[in-house]
Amino acid sequence: MRKKFYVIPEAKRVIARMPRKGAMDYNDFSQIDYIHQDVLANSMDYDSFIGDLGSECSLKATAVCDPRDEFDERIGREIASSKLELKNHMLQARAYDKAHRLLIETADIAAHLCKKHFNKAEAIREDLQKMYGSKDDE
Repeated sequence: MRKKFYVIPEAKRVIARMPRKGAMDYNDFSQIDYIHQDVLANSMDYDSFIGDLGSECSLKATAVCDPRDEFDERIGREIASSKLELKNHMLQARAYDKAHRLLIETADIAAHLCKKHFNKAEAIREDLQKMYGSKDDE
């Protein structure tokens, strides 16, 4: 994670920032677009989902020293960094949860389509059996 720190000693604050793009591994989501386009065309607000993942904004966390305490930049950086990592992990968890829901929905629809096509093939085989008296295996 590439973090930038901004130290404001007079305010006893340390701000940590990280580009959101650097916070996620987008390769994990690369196949979802393909699956979605082929199976789920209009069943979910997919553009919103990908927009959430692909946003160029940055994550930010601030460590604030109590006014009665002595300001220590090193401790402030550690606290701000920890808060930033927590936000990053929460973002990742939400993104993977969304991907999980999308893939489950995709699997349900694909299973329904598979059964529907299987039933059609069976009906055609039965019709062939009735018409020609033998079962066509192809």
